[in-house]
Amino acid sequence: MLALFLAAVWFAITIDGGPTAELCTQLDTARENLKQAGWQGVDVFYEANCVPEQTTPTTTDIAGLQLKTAPESDGGLSYGRWMYEQSGWDDIDDDGCNTREEVLVAEASTLADDDDSCVPDGTWLSWYDGETVDSARGVDIDHMVPLAEVHESGGWRWSYPRRYAYANDLTLPQTLTAVSASSNRSKGARDPAEWKPPLDSAWCQYAQDWIAVKVFWGLSADDAEVTALRTMLEECDETPRIVLPTPTPTPTPAATPTPTPTLSSTATPTPTPTSAATPAPTPTATPITVYASCDAAEAAGVARVQGSKGKGRGFPIEIIANPPRDGDRDGIVCEI
Repeated sequence: MLALFLAAVWFAITIDGGPTAELCTQLDTARENLKQAGWQGVDVFYEANCVPEQTTPTTTDIAGLQLKTAPESDGGLSYGRWMYEQSGWDDIDDDGCNTREEVLVAEASTLADDDDSCVPDGTWLSWYDGETVDSARGVDIDHMVPLAEVHESGGWRWSYPRRYAYANDLTLPQTLTAVSASSNRSKGARDPAEWKPPLDSAWCQYAQDWIAVKVFWGLSADDAEVTALRTMLEECDETPRIVLPTPTPTPTPAATPTPTPTLSSTATPTPTPTSAATPAPTPTATPITVYASCDAAEAAGVARVQGSKGKGRGFPIEIIANPPRDGDRDGIVCEI
């Protein structure tokens, strides 16, 4: 079968002057298998024969990040959801709960104390429209940047494993969010130039999250999209500065105290003047170690603390550089 596929590709190039868009789509899907089968030049071949010439994207400074700007394009490969989610939600960390269920738990406003299931009883605040949802069935997990938008912003160049990783991303908290089904379906695959959250008060956070996802995943934005994002950022109370996850920092060691000298049996102690009291040293605050993510804090051995609501234990929000939303608003995130 593989030999027949390669023969079809070769025939299309030598006889017809190049592969069709349909054949390029099949080749893109098969690239990983072809490489495993020994065709090491598959990526070079694909880029040379299936990727149209693209102008080098420019960048624009927005919310402290450099966002690539370029017109939308699917590179001649029409979008299909199967390109990103052939098997739907995955269980990335093999804990028995899939990606949808992980986000449901992470972003719940309240959770039943005695519910340890992957789909818990609780309530969710849909921050797009302000609706409180009291059943997981009424909650959609929205890709902040929809899959079709990803495809036309550079995702069409990705391998399937990278597309699948985006579709199930739990690394960047902004990629996925729990919202009401109605708001998610109203949004569809539209970008900020075409759709904004019904709540004006959500615009600042929405624009920041959209930008964070696009920059983190190396995606581009078109001019109309950038204009809409800047308009939404005007709703922020302060000038936004987005912080993306960075490599796990090495915890700053505590200062080594200066040892107190001990007197030898023959040493003559120096008398301490008694004319004036020696002022006590001014205590200095111990710096807080901030971690790139909850996973980084976990890896560094930071002890989890009990949240004030629900039953979860997690990390104080102030020690996570790019924290997920605190669904129950108790200052503790990534509760399990």
